[in-house]
Amino acid sequence: MPRTTIPALWLAVVAAIGLSPLSALAEAEAAAKAQEADNCVYAREVEQFEILDNETLLLYGKLDKIWLNRLGNRCAGLRDNMAVYLERYGSQICANDRFSARRHGDSGPAARCRLGAFEPISKEQIPALKQALAES
Repeated sequence: MPRTTIPALWLAVVAAIGLSPLSALAEAEAAAKAQEADNCVYAREVEQFEILDNETLLLYGKLDKIWLNRLGNRCAGLRDNMAVYLERYGSQICANDRFSARRHGDSGPAARCRLGAFEPISKEQIPALKQALAES
């Protein structure tokens, strides 16, 4: 039985669904870039942070944009009503960037954490999210 290479098989699938290989490749690259974009947001778009628990943040942005950020790991000491201080190295805030948080006006030790991926969320989804977190 002859071997079919992955590229040959991919071309056959693309042809079968009526796409040109170049447009299919462009669509795949666009999807990858869109997914990558969710790992960063422009810092200038973020106006406020809300800490929901020790592993979940909401970032409120301009033009009613809101992002959910589930931290990669629980962050010991992270509580609501803390001020968030980003360690930023460019114009974007990205997954795996570090931040610290401490009570307003407190000079004691801070919680040190890493951001997770950014998920767009609507205002309408926030009450259900908060309810689910409260019940867990």
